[in-house]
Amino acid sequence: MKNGHITVKMLQQLRECPEKITYGTLGKPDIPSQKSAFRLSCFRLLKNSLLRQKSAKDLQESLTELFQREYKKDWFDFEQAYEQELKKDYGEILRLGEHLLSLGISRCIADAPYLIELHTPAICCGTEFSTVSGTADLILFHQDGSREAICFCASRPKYSYAARTDGSRPEYSIELLALKMGFEQRYPGIKASLYYLKHKDDRGSSLEPYESRRGKNIISSDFNGMDTITLFSRALSFHTERECGTCRYESTCRLPTLWKKPGQASLEMPRENRQQKPAAYTPAQREVIHHKDGPMNCIAVPGAGKTTCLVNRMLYLMDEGVAPEHILFVTFTQKAAREIQERVKKELKRKFGAYGNKNLPNIHTFNGLGYQILKENPVILGRRVKLASQIDRLRLIREILKKFPIQGVSYSGIYLPHGLIHSLERHFERIAASGEDNFRASYKGKDAEGILNAYRAYQEEFRKRELVTYDMQVSLCNQLLEDPELAEAYSRIFRYIMVDEFQDVSEDNARMVYTLAKYHSNLVVVGDDDQSIYSFRGGSNYHMLHFSENFPSAKTVMMEDNFRSDAGIA
Repeated sequence: MKNGHITVKMLQQLRECPEKITYGTLGKPDIPSQKSAFRLSCFRLLKNSLLRQKSAKDLQESLTELFQREYKKDWFDFEQAYEQELKKDYGEILRLGEHLLSLGISRCIADAPYLIELHTPAICCGTEFSTVSGTADLILFHQDGSREAICFCASRPKYSYAARTDGSRPEYSIELLALKMGFEQRYPGIKASLYYLKHKDDRGSSLEPYESRRGKNIISSDFNGMDTITLFSRALSFHTERECGTCRYESTCRLPTLWKKPGQASLEMPRENRQQKPAAYTPAQREVIHHKDGPMNCIAVPGAGKTTCLVNRMLYLMDEGVAPEHILFVTFTQKAAREIQERVKKELKRKFGAYGNKNLPNIHTFNGLGYQILKENPVILGRRVKLASQIDRLRLIREILKKFPIQGVSYSGIYLPHGLIHSLERHFERIAASGEDNFRASYKGKDAEGILNAYRAYQEEFRKRELVTYDMQVSLCNQLLEDPELAEAYSRIFRYIMVDEFQDVSEDNARMVYTLAKYHSNLVVVGDDDQSIYSFRGGSNYHMLHFSENFPSAKTVMMEDNFRSDAGIA
């Protein structure tokens, strides 16, 4: 932007998702830019066909020649993706061209520029400007005497006539308003239109007729009786609605939210109704905190302070002379583990200064604990373990898919969050959980055997590369701990074990901590027997309810005071 001037394209970018723009500039942009240039060539062909009043047959022949000459296979990793995308892209361009030729216009102008001079400077996302420029792809002169300024858009319509939010309504479209304001003096009463390439109801390469219903491909407004200057000023304050579910950068974009950036507000929602914790502990809380030897099952309502009790029990054990390396705290999420670690660090620093931070107990997730034990015992396991991230798994699925193509599936948008590679990842997880026969019986697609063949090849390659997934860490650890000498050795290391949110443990989770506690029974578990949120991945309150069957001498403590909610909540 120079001297207070801005283009409509720059305005659109300012209002777009900033993360999408950032990630879109990373890596090698060669292939996306080539495809974008090819699409512009297609639009130029449509304009020339309209200017020269060619027939639909002439258009089809010219378009076929253009695709054969410039649409490249090396844009795609898969032959199937090339074939499906070629069919879809060709169909979309031809559909738009045939619609334009069917309008029966008297004449048209292509690539018409415009300039808008604002009476007072405007601001969009912190950028000030006083003039706006843009270009209409076409100015159409209809046989009834009306005129229409058109811009082509490669996506689906972003605006809707029935939208409930102003930012999604046509009258607040920056593009439409700019077209109207840019040509109104030259062509009074002109209608502004966005002709989108994609139909809202298109599914893969199956295309609907162009503008089969109003608003499916074309968004228009003549803004009659409206103050376009006022609308334009207000439209600048709206941001384009994010479409995370169909964005290729979704997985990458979500990663930074796992860490709080300097100066960034906490992502936690404030608990405005939370009451102050009582100055003194309740008898049930004191019983948990001051429990030293033997098993204990603590059943607590939400907000009863069960996690606080476990943190204070760790400190109590250290005060009683238990070395931190002999204490093990296990929870479910990395976030929870980090929070517990920070709380313990804070208390130890308060008591012992900086020296205290060097003597922390073992605080792990179930998966993290399993991985540590696997990593420490490569000889018994027979190999070194390498943890496969989601990126590793998706990359491996892509390699397998090249060797084992799947029939009857869409290769269009293969890398998107709902594309084929992510779908196969979910299918593979289902097969691993429920078996091949159950998958074969429940799969509604055409090529269940193709998916199963790819799954077997994927598993074989996984083993060859000595990879493990997060879920495999616990089950493999349990296999190692079947060696009684190894199990006893770790039991001597982890002499005091605590498990938070025990109502959510799976069979593998429970088996691991039971084995580690087998030789001393110093296991304290806390949880709410009515609240299990991980049932979707095998979690169950069964083990909490049947804890005494595995540890007959276990004490049971009931924590029934809720310090989180208002007293008025029943």
